[in-house]
Amino acid sequence: MQHKFEVARLQQVADLFLLQCFTGMAYVDLMNFDKTKHLQKDFICINRQKSDTESLIPILPHAKILLEKYNYKMPRITNQKYNAYIKEVAEITGIEKQLTTHVGRKTCGSILLNEGISIEVVSRILGHRDTKITQHIYARVNELRINREMEAVNLDIKEKEIPSMQLALF
Repeated sequence: MQHKFEVARLQQVADLFLLQCFTGMAYVDLMNFDKTKHLQKDFICINRQKSDTESLIPILPHAKILLEKYNYKMPRITNQKYNAYIKEVAEITGIEKQLTTHVGRKTCGSILLNEGISIEVVSRILGHRDTKITQHIYARVNELRINREMEAVNLDIKEKEIPSMQLALF
């Protein structure tokens, strides 16, 4: 996000990729985005081309900045060129993961789930027909989420509680 590219096409590709990370839109839906058709208050409402299922995407502040930067008319680029240029972006910025258009979408789903957004909401944002699809593809629990949820439980065990706890375990 912080890197400013000297080459306009790379900046545009980086911005498209970041928009995917903030919205979860698939490449084809991003290319089909039309402000007059798909913008409703603070949401992007778009039927996914792949499944004809509605995605209801809240416009997060970073996504709004990117949309406004391009006056809600995102640069058009072929999938092949996008994937080629995003590899250049990764190389320049030191990202070792192989980036593709789909990595942005998956990043969004993973971040939302790991931030505690329910699987039902993430599924609706991503436009999945069923939460089982979201679970199968995106719901890998990571170490960060495990730590956050365990901190919320606040398991303070006092020494005097251990003997009764041991009895309960057997």
